[in-house]
Amino acid sequence: MRRLGQTDFAAYGASVERDPVEALALARELAIAQTALFRDPGVHASLVQALPALLRGRELPQIWVPCCANGEEVYSIAMLVAEALEGGAESPPRFTVFGTDIDREALREARRGALGAATSALIPPPLRRRFLDASAGESLVAGDLAQHCAFLLHELTAAPPFVDLDLIDCRNLLVFLEAPAQRRILEQLRGALRDGGLLLVGAGESLAGHADLFEVCPQSPGIYARQAADSRSGSPSPVIAPAHDHLHDELFRSLFEAASRPMLVVDADFRVAAMNRALGELLGSASTQWLSQPLRALVRAEDMERLDAALVKLHRGAQSDIEVKLAGSHAPPAAVRLAMQRVPDSQPPHYLFEVHGAPSRRASLTRARRAAERESVIFAHAGEGMIVADARGMVLRINPAAEKLTGWGSGEALGQPLERVLPLIGAQGPLLPHPALEALHLHQVVERRGADSVLLDREGRKVPLRFTASPLPMSEGAPGLLLQIQDVSETALLREELAYRASHDVVTGLYNRTALDRWLDRALKVARGLSQPCHWFCYIDIDQFKVINDTLSHYAGDELLRQLAGVLRSRLRPQDALARLGGDEFGILLEGIDEERARQIVDATLDAVRRFRFLWEGRNHSLTVSIGVTPLAADTESSARALADADAA
Repeated sequence: MRRLGQTDFAAYGASVERDPVEALALARELAIAQTALFRDPGVHASLVQALPALLRGRELPQIWVPCCANGEEVYSIAMLVAEALEGGAESPPRFTVFGTDIDREALREARRGALGAATSALIPPPLRRRFLDASAGESLVAGDLAQHCAFLLHELTAAPPFVDLDLIDCRNLLVFLEAPAQRRILEQLRGALRDGGLLLVGAGESLAGHADLFEVCPQSPGIYARQAADSRSGSPSPVIAPAHDHLHDELFRSLFEAASRPMLVVDADFRVAAMNRALGELLGSASTQWLSQPLRALVRAEDMERLDAALVKLHRGAQSDIEVKLAGSHAPPAAVRLAMQRVPDSQPPHYLFEVHGAPSRRASLTRARRAAERESVIFAHAGEGMIVADARGMVLRINPAAEKLTGWGSGEALGQPLERVLPLIGAQGPLLPHPALEALHLHQVVERRGADSVLLDREGRKVPLRFTASPLPMSEGAPGLLLQIQDVSETALLREELAYRASHDVVTGLYNRTALDRWLDRALKVARGLSQPCHWFCYIDIDQFKVINDTLSHYAGDELLRQLAGVLRSRLRPQDALARLGGDEFGILLEGIDEERARQIVDATLDAVRRFRFLWEGRNHSLTVSIGVTPLAADTESSARALADADAA
């Protein structure tokens, strides 16, 4: 925007729509650079060590690389798998590496099997000689390897397209996700892996907060093993959990849920496997909140001893009734009678508990009416938009905040489908079926934010939303939906602005010193695992810059810095990091190249600056720069040391 002399986002948006060259330049600036597996030597070594044991005995090993872009990662993984299976029972080896992405153009390029020069240079020579064909003038994947690789269109947030996978490679992907989305994606990836399957992440990524899904493999950086199902401690599913025919029978579940008498089912460990709505209402909380809780949590402390004695009898096969007082925010103060019996023929055993002597339905209705009145007041005065819909997605209620957001009045919206009242669009167009309906199908809360849920209101404006859809039991027993929506336009812009300011220089728009330090730290981690340096840091100082400032003004000095930043960037590769360190000093990080290629880039940069002329008030001014270069080697202590060495050079 600064280069075009624009200060308004809308004006720049129009420029992008009008000028394909500007749109392409913006896309290249924003795109996350693809990283090659062989640039991550620690993870590469871990994978080579883990693959033989992982694939041993597998008739047809299957690997998945989500968000595969142009396929470099897919082919890199395929090379290592082919090597690991070499000499096995199958000849030639049988396996498939799937790559998925939402970018059709990238998938077309991936199927072509062409690897970039930077990636090819990083592949170990034995693998390069065996699996790449350079006779056509570019590095193409050999046909006998390409036949093991398949590329499909798939969005990561959707259900995984594969199951029983041996390995999922999502390196350097999770770091770009916010915590809730990261958790949902990891749960899906775990479900797609077989028991004993592995998840591969980047060297700078950690799953420390998701130990219930994946456990770290010792001495194997970047590799995590799928946790067994019985070791998970996450939120239980709202469906009845025990694997028993009676409990999965639709008729049993329907009768159980619709019963007016409060009831629950517990498993062999006397933990709640299912609770009907009547008991949830009696306890004053959602029945799903009690799933997997010990039965003893439902009973007050003074009755624990008698309950334990009754459970011992029940375990031995005897039916038992006891008087207890229930725990819970709205539990009746008087004792109720628990009638306990084993579910017939259940293996492992499960037990049915019925609550007798609970308060009358009239008292329950009075309490429910009062609760409904409170909810109605909250609904009407809530600051965020709220919409209630039935199982078909028809609007039943809409509060004033939602009316203001959507442009639909209450009288107009009632009875209309959600797709009409709350039309949402994504990158590919209208989101159909409506994302809110996923909450009904999945029996869980569905959340979208920002670009994943943009409202197209009645006036045609696009409004980024924070969108949450939750299953909502209706009074008639049918499922419904509660939608909560909030305009996050200003929040998103502010977050983007703050993030940009934290990592970019105000004058030139380049990375700042803080951002460059992060780049250097990541590069140093890679360098410590290499015998020869392949990363180089350049320190640039403008000669006699003070003369420009003193004679032409500081405004001229700022404009010179902006123009020079463009000159420097023009001689670098897209993946190279360019930063302004302060004053008249710049820094460049060249990654994944040898010394000779680094020297060529530095020489070209010096030459471009010599030929550059700065025009100010009708006069041309020439300038030169000094550049010091230092390798990032295994013994480089820190980013500060690299800066000092390059400055000295």
